[in-house]
Amino acid sequence: MTRVMLVAGQASGGVVRQLVEHCHALETLGHQAVIAAPPKTLDCLPEAVGHLETVVLDIGERPSGQDRATMKKLRDHLVDIDVLHAHGARAGALACLAARGHKGGERSTPLRVVVTLHNRPVGSPLVCAVGAGLIQIIATLADVVLAVSPDLVRRVRRAGMLRAGTRRLTRHPQVPTELAIVAAPGQPPEDQLDLPQLQRKRQAARFTLGWSDRDVIIVTIARLAPQKGLDTVLAAAAKLGERASRFDNSDSWRWLIVGDGPLEKDLTASIAALGLSEHVILTGHRADVPVLLQAASIVVNCAVWEGQSVALMESLQAGAAIVATDVGGTRSVLQSAGRHVKSGDPDALADMIAAVASSELAQDRMRLASIRRAGTLPRVGDLAEQLERVYTGHDPKAATDVSHH
Repeated sequence: MTRVMLVAGQASGGVVRQLVEHCHALETLGHQAVIAAPPKTLDCLPEAVGHLETVVLDIGERPSGQDRATMKKLRDHLVDIDVLHAHGARAGALACLAARGHKGGERSTPLRVVVTLHNRPVGSPLVCAVGAGLIQIIATLADVVLAVSPDLVRRVRRAGMLRAGTRRLTRHPQVPTELAIVAAPGQPPEDQLDLPQLQRKRQAARFTLGWSDRDVIIVTIARLAPQKGLDTVLAAAAKLGERASRFDNSDSWRWLIVGDGPLEKDLTASIAALGLSEHVILTGHRADVPVLLQAASIVVNCAVWEGQSVALMESLQAGAAIVATDVGGTRSVLQSAGRHVKSGDPDALADMIAAVASSELAQDRMRLASIRRAGTLPRVGDLAEQLERVYTGHDPKAATDVSHH
């Protein structure tokens, strides 16, 4: 039995979900998972993985004097670990440094270090510089790197090339790097719905929510945080409000932003200042997201950067007409489904929403494309295959050609 230690830093939401999916995938492979993370991250884990062995690690959001002690504690727990799989740049760099003393030691099989990168470093120049340094450590010391978007794959490969001529630390001229598989939520559909079935489901969802067939309802599922581009959402909504004639065939239009987060107060104030209170609604957390996605005229993802968005996967599974910013791993998720706009361009976003909202034919075609793509989304079995391949040491080949993204 292979023992795999999954290491994470301060995490919630998507990263925690992927940790759980990795645990399920390891279980299907017959491997044993150990989770090492800070207390807050461990507290976010669901009961389904509550039986697993855990190690409490102090991994903060920023480098600190505690890191040396954290690496020592991690190193002390590696005696019976076969694969060390870290999630995130901070955890990944610490794991790589902690593992150095174990490679080539008395172990019959060298410890294998895998790092999954979930986010692009964004923020101030200092934050970006620290992020670049962490990625350089990972590209230098890891055995394999998985990244959730094509741009992150390219970034790691460039970092690896910087060390290609230096063999003092590296065991590979360039670290094998590929696109990480993110499993779609739920079970794959047994049958692919046709257009009449999609239309009936949409009508039923609208009836449940009390929406008219003539209402234009735009839905955005997002954490209320800077990375989600919600300032562009409000700017685009203001432009739609200025040109309400774009929705001549509708009884009303509303833009529902579903989620919570640190920007809630700022967004509420901005909505009022722009005079959009009648049209833009912060709903907070909703338990009926699948119904909202089925009933929506258009689902908009306006992220400044995104990995492989689970919200977009859920939108595909709901058969939604999707408009999304062309960033990160969005094209990897949508493929030929959905329409893309440039990030940070409210005019382009407003124009695209108006064009789609004014054409039932366009919406129907987009919904069918979403359902077709939903049937091919990766599942836990695909994730398990990737993990088995990288854990066993075969040089991974890119899961997709990322050169054209």
